[in-house]
Formats: sequence, C-alpha cells, structure tokens
Amino acid sequence: MVGPLTLLRHEPQLGAYLSASGTLTQFNALIVAILTPALAAIDRPLLRAAIGLALIAHTCAALLLCWAARPTPAENRASGEEMAADTFRSYRRGWRVTMLAMLLSVAALAVFSFETLGGPSLLRSLLAQ
Repeated sequence: MVGPLTLLRHEPQLGAYLSASGTLTQFNALIVAILTPALAAIDRPLLRAAIGLALIAHTCAALLLCWAARPTPAENRASGEEMAADTFRSYRRGWRVTMLAMLLSVAALAVFSFETLGGPSLLRSLLAQ
C-alpha cells in the first residue's frame, strides 16, 4: 500500500512533471484547434494529408499527456517508486509524441509554403529542361 512517506520523496518531481504535462496538453489542444479549421478549408490533397497527420499526432500527444496526469486509484497496490516511474514514463512518451507532432506540423508548413510559392510549376519547368 502506498503511504505518505513513500510518495513524499517523489512529490516535487511529480509536481513538476504534472505541471509540465498540463502545459503540453494545453499546447497540443491549441495546435489541434488551429489545424482543424485549416484541414476543413484546404482542398489540396497533399496539404490535407500533411495537416491531417499533424492533427492526429497532436491529438495522440494530448491523450498521452492526459494519461500521464490521470489519478491513481486508492486500491492500487503499487509503491511510490512504481507510481512515480509510471508517471515519468507516460510523460516522456507524451513529450516524444509532441515533438513528433511538431515535426509533422513543420512538414505541413513546408508543404504549404512549397505549394503557395509556386513550387509545383517551378519543379515542372526544371524537369522539362
């Protein structure tokens, strides 16, 4: 059974991780709120695919970070060290998925810039020569 003394040692680090988890969850939710209307407004297939992948990745990251901050039931027989390790592991997963989602968002921005600045026509003219 988890006693107050077993968690006391991990409490400052747990608090920092849970605070960061909440911040990253809000960040991912804001990016999802930005990407959703963009996905609805864009009709170019490559750009829709890039935005869709970024949207899915940010949603998954937010869900993982919510999982990291979930309450632990009182009947859980895990020790304080096990609970802390589980929280830290879940947070690190959420952080990694957030970074992957950011890479996909940057890729979507690159596709948008490429298409907006006339990349396809430039590429066709270079290939025709």
